[in-house]
Amino acid sequence: MLRREFTTHMIYLDRVLIDGSVTSLVFTVYVVGTLRWNYRWWLSSFPPALQDRLPPQTTHEKQRGIFVAMGTLAIFLLSMLVSLMLLKDRSSSELTFLMAWLHTYLLWQVVNIWDLIIIDWAGFLLIDPKDPPFPGTANSSGYRDYLFHFIGFIKGSVLGIFISLLPATAAFFL
Repeated sequence: MLRREFTTHMIYLDRVLIDGSVTSLVFTVYVVGTLRWNYRWWLSSFPPALQDRLPPQTTHEKQRGIFVAMGTLAIFLLSMLVSLMLLKDRSSSELTFLMAWLHTYLLWQVVNIWDLIIIDWAGFLLIDPKDPPFPGTANSSGYRDYLFHFIGFIKGSVLGIFISLLPATAAFFL
């Protein structure tokens, strides 16, 4: 009896890791795909040393960048809602708001860590600064600005606190 009570009121880390991994892969495909389509939509996410070497975004590019950001948010919110539905099906106890929020925040953090280590750090490490994919940025120190990406990770961690409230609230009331 004690074992059942304990397991029904805890976070299912396997669910967080599985759903976070799937979301990370979808997010990676989305980021890489949109970067290849038009890297300038992501310009505001580049380190300042790279931004300084590129022309400023046009109004059209900024507008497209907003749509790309909305697509990113949609990926996160949808995956969090699906994950919460799967969690509700698995749990034999009532899902509390705090559990729902913590679950979605942990899922967010799995993707945030993936973004930092795989997309940002490893991705920029694999770029040859002498032959970069972004014209006009050869030999830029921005390609090795790991602190910029770490600060972005910290900002993302704080942002995730609030974004995770949305699906947790929806799941709690559905």
